[in-house]
Amino acid sequence: MKLLLVDDNPRRYNRLIEALVRTHLARSDIDIASCAMDARSRLADTKYDLLVIDIILPLRADEAPSESHSRELLEEICESDTLIRPGQIVGLSADANAIAKLSDFFRERLWSAIAYSEVSDEWMTQIANCVDYLKGASDPEDSADFDFDIAILCALHEPELREVIRLPWAWEPARPIDSQTFVHEGVATTKNGKFRVVAAAAGRMGMTASALMAAKMISKFRPRILVMTGICGGIRGKAQIGDVVLADPCWDWQSGKRVKEGGKSVLKMTPHQVPCPPEIRTAFEQMRADKDALAKLANTRDDRPPNQPRILVEPMATGSAVLADALFTDALREQHKDLCAVEMEAYGVCYAGSVANKPRPATFALKAVCDLADEEKNDLHQNFAAYMSARVLAAFVDQFGATVIRG
Repeated sequence: MKLLLVDDNPRRYNRLIEALVRTHLARSDIDIASCAMDARSRLADTKYDLLVIDIILPLRADEAPSESHSRELLEEICESDTLIRPGQIVGLSADANAIAKLSDFFRERLWSAIAYSEVSDEWMTQIANCVDYLKGASDPEDSADFDFDIAILCALHEPELREVIRLPWAWEPARPIDSQTFVHEGVATTKNGKFRVVAAAAGRMGMTASALMAAKMISKFRPRILVMTGICGGIRGKAQIGDVVLADPCWDWQSGKRVKEGGKSVLKMTPHQVPCPPEIRTAFEQMRADKDALAKLANTRDDRPPNQPRILVEPMATGSAVLADALFTDALREQHKDLCAVEMEAYGVCYAGSVANKPRPATFALKAVCDLADEEKNDLHQNFAAYMSARVLAAFVDQFGATVIRG
């Protein structure tokens, strides 16, 4: 847990720190601010489990202390969104009158205000007991470590998971983790080290199956990153067969409310968008500039399309229906003018990752275009697209594993 001690009296706070470090906290878990402005700076950046604050505090280090500065800081914590609220607050002062002035303010918020003493350790014991309680009450998930480096989720075994398992990552035979779920575990050996990987297929297309499988994999394997690979439909004019699309953002294009307008039923769309983690986006923006590397991947296949595949970092819409209607996909651009791809699972996976308990994985979708989601839709390029999606993921791990996955 993290503690912020706001006090301009070194004799007092050093005494408290020594007591807490002996049996309760590591010294690195305790931050010190000597004035209200310093405290504001720290509270703007860090989530603290406990704030211990001198009730008579200077605004700046070279100014005179006053209880008004402490109260203003505490009011800002309660009323403003600019500061991260601590889990608990304890006020501290040797001045009984100062404690009395703020007693109602503290009592209304169920905070504590205690008296400091030069000759007694009771005040330190009270704070230590508070620290022990907060440590015991904290969510064990918050301090849990990651287990696997990479979890890969595909919608179907064929062709998507098949191409992932073809990566040279020392895959073990599939094993069950429950009565319905089988996974492959492996080790990706790269120039930047070795990475533990696990891969599975949801078994059915659609957001529901993939979101449930994503939640299961996060809970079971605690991956640093969770990625969905596979195939998608591209938007003509934005994507070509074989392009690999990093979804940023993705959303459920069917989300909204159906109402009547002019005697007709109309869907008022209110999609919630999930952005790609910025460190993932930055890595793929670097990768897409290396056209030669992507060409080498594509040119190993006899079923490659005539165009040169690209890496695209673009919006992707998710829905429960397979789309083969150019007019409808054009209408989806009303939700995002830069819409590049459509598919059936990415939003469910990315949303599951975004709301997971800690340790929370960086979650993203990386799918390759197998058709253009119009009347010419067919299955001719599904194998190639599944291959490109898996191989581009492998290139990402090889190039950015040390800095992005474990950075």
